[in-house]
Amino acid sequence: MANAFRVAIIHDHSLFRGGVISMLTRANDFEVVGQGATAADGLKIAQELLPDVALLNRRIFRKSAPVRKQGRAAPRRRQPSR
Repeated sequence: MANAFRVAIIHDHSLFRGGVISMLTRANDFEVVGQGATAADGLKIAQELLPDVALLNRRIFRKSAPVRKQGRAAPRRRQPSR
């Protein structure tokens, strides 16, 4: 798999992660290099494993205080329409 996309799966539902990993491992173009259930897992995987692609549930990043403190993935507030 020298030319395969290196993929990380970050999602809080293990059943979803398992299904995506199962599908990707059957394909020749993808190599799953990491998986996690929390925003902290996602940051660690991204920094240590350097995947080409990360599939994630962005809601877990919105709920994570450590991620907001680092200034990443903090939700943006919409300005009220006038």
